[in-house]
Amino acid sequence: MATSIESLYRSAAKKGTISYGGQLLGNGRYGYVFPGKFNGLDVAVKRIQLVDCEGEEREIELQKKLNHENVLKILEVDEDNDFRFPTHVFLIEYLLTENFMSIYFRYVVLELCAGTLKHFIKGKYTGPMPLDKKVLYQIASGVHYIHSMNLIHRDIKPDNILISFTDPVVMKVSDFGLSKATSHRGTCSVSGIKGTPKWMAPEMLNLNPKELDKARGFVQSDIFATGCVFFYFIKRGIHLFGDKYSIEKNILNGNPVNLERKCTNIGRIVTKNLYQYSTVDIIIKQARRDRRH
Repeated sequence: MATSIESLYRSAAKKGTISYGGQLLGNGRYGYVFPGKFNGLDVAVKRIQLVDCEGEEREIELQKKLNHENVLKILEVDEDNDFRFPTHVFLIEYLLTENFMSIYFRYVVLELCAGTLKHFIKGKYTGPMPLDKKVLYQIASGVHYIHSMNLIHRDIKPDNILISFTDPVVMKVSDFGLSKATSHRGTCSVSGIKGTPKWMAPEMLNLNPKELDKARGFVQSDIFATGCVFFYFIKRGIHLFGDKYSIEKNILNGNPVNLERKCTNIGRIVTKNLYQYSTVDIIIKQARRDRRH
């Protein structure tokens, strides 16, 4: 009887001090994420087939340089071919005949988190959360740090804001698969439209594919996306630029249709001018003042 993919995911495996198994936590562009152990710690283990690692290399190298409480940290990277798993090319054959191919894997050990900001909004995460103003501060602090390290994230969205398992709970910016190093002016080259359209700044949505050699990416685009995430969180699932059918059009037209809905004071500060880099600094400074009182 053929072994199911689900049972294969649930089977435990071990690589040196890295072990993983159990229910699949999720999957990204290049691999699958499992719960695991590393040196006795509960962690998330992202397993990537090396044939798929070309795009992952940059993400790993960029993220390894980052060390901030509000940025998801890589704890270890290892690779081998100790485990056998069907390549995507032979997936159907595997399901039918249980034939295996020995291939190489890379294991990226990450901090284990309890969920995402989107999970919280959708009710899939019901655990503890910081006060709203602290959530905003922590996200802003993570984005601010990324930019201070001369990087543009390019895919800020609720799915990429993680909720830690720690006590107290901490918000962490994750997924650096689209990140790029910036020049001293805070810009980078652009090879195409990168990111998630509902959370992209208008200058990125409006890129002309025929003129990419002249285009530049800007840290301000991350700030725009961060402002949209703030509003989404404050309003518990309402996007600043409308419903899923009109968001992109409204972003391009500069029409924040939901801006007039009632917000908290900090919400008004955030949404007043999403393009200004100082918006992030305002949130950080205000949160610091509040913490002293």
